[in-house]
Amino acid sequence: MEIKTEKIKHVTLISVQGRLDSLTSPNLETHLLPLVLTEQLIVLDLAEVEYISSAGLRVFLLIAKTSNKNPCDFVICGVRDNILQLI
Repeated sequence: MEIKTEKIKHVTLISVQGRLDSLTSPNLETHLLPLVLTEQLIVLDLAEVEYISSAGLRVFLLIAKTSNKNPCDFVICGVRDNILQLI
């Protein structure tokens, strides 16, 4: 899995490429969690993600719950149809 971060004005765009599973989801969590505490808006682009396991979904839930407790909005975009069905 590859994670790229780009700051565009008040938006932090996180692009993920590859598989998001039990081996790679801790890396995404470690990358996203500090950002939720400091950024206004995080957009997670999943256009290049081909597979998400329940461990990946857990990261989304954790980040969403954490962003609700902080002044940060969390948005997921670019989700492929097969992954959208899981979510």
